[in-house]
Amino acid sequence: MWEYIFGTLLERALDPHERHKLGAHYTPRAYVERLVQPTIIEPLRAEWEAVQVPPCSWRRRATSAAPSARWSASRSALPT
Repeated sequence: MWEYIFGTLLERALDPHERHKLGAHYTPRAYVERLVQPTIIEPLRAEWEAVQVPPCSWRRRATSAAPSARWSASRSALPT
């Protein structure tokens, strides 16, 4: 309810000619979400879920071979 009151105050505070020139028209959040959810948010969430790595596989990879251990092993194989 408050957003409609705010929108009305916003629109009436501007001179009608100036408001038209600026394209300033209050759009309630519900209307914006109705458009943004299916066109922007849902595709981004689906894309994000597709690239997520399960936490257990991330931990396995991180602890399986630390870079410092690999570096010291390769370094010991070099001739001195």
